[in-house]
Amino acid sequence: MSAKKASLLRIFIFGSLFLIHLPLSLVGYSKLGPEFWSPSGLGKYLPFISPPFAAFSYLEWLWKAALLLACLGFCTKLSKLVVVLGSLIVAQYDQHFSAVLFNYIPEFFLCFYMFFLDDASHFSLDRLVFKKTASSVDGWPVRHLQVFFISLYVFSAIQKIRFSGVGWLSGGSFQSTIRPEFRSYFENAWVVSLLTLGVLTIELFSPLIFFRKCKYFVGGGLLTLHVANYIFLDISASIWMVCLATFLAL
Repeated sequence: MSAKKASLLRIFIFGSLFLIHLPLSLVGYSKLGPEFWSPSGLGKYLPFISPPFAAFSYLEWLWKAALLLACLGFCTKLSKLVVVLGSLIVAQYDQHFSAVLFNYIPEFFLCFYMFFLDDASHFSLDRLVFKKTASSVDGWPVRHLQVFFISLYVFSAIQKIRFSGVGWLSGGSFQSTIRPEFRSYFENAWVVSLLTLGVLTIELFSPLIFFRKCKYFVGGGLLTLHVANYIFLDISASIWMVCLATFLAL
């Protein structure tokens, strides 16, 4: 993998995450009662408790600062490590916040694999200090990310069929999730059925993105899917658009 592409991917991913999280605040979580704290994964082994307000405030600013420094490529490895640990803590929160976790879990894996990508050879402050240069880097972290993200699309399609069955294919489940102001545009059953079938087709055939001739066609379909989800279903698309950027690197 080209070292310049790796560096540009680092700038885009961590810069985008910084801009996404900059206006958001995690401090509100400190006001949750203990009954809302049921961490998944590590929570089985570590005694997670509701941290005080000050701890959340420091964690939030440390996390955002690390995102910015990782984007700029300053103390890159350390900055990315702080980002990974911060993302892990956020992703461990109560599983009842499924909409939040559905974004934070992919984000954690994105940051985790980016930690292993040697991407500070170009366009970084570290290069000015350590004079580090390279023409190519090992791209296995990006490839692993791609496989992980595509597996999520396929899993999503399987889950739709598993839990909604014919109801999803007929458009019944889709219509119930459309924002009220747009429901009048989706009253035709044939149109809704074609759209839901299109969603399933895009997700099931998303692995075709690994073929060079299909990469931009499938990528465009997935991008359109997320933009439509944001407009008509009010489902956040920002994290997923950042994830799709990994397919431009190889």
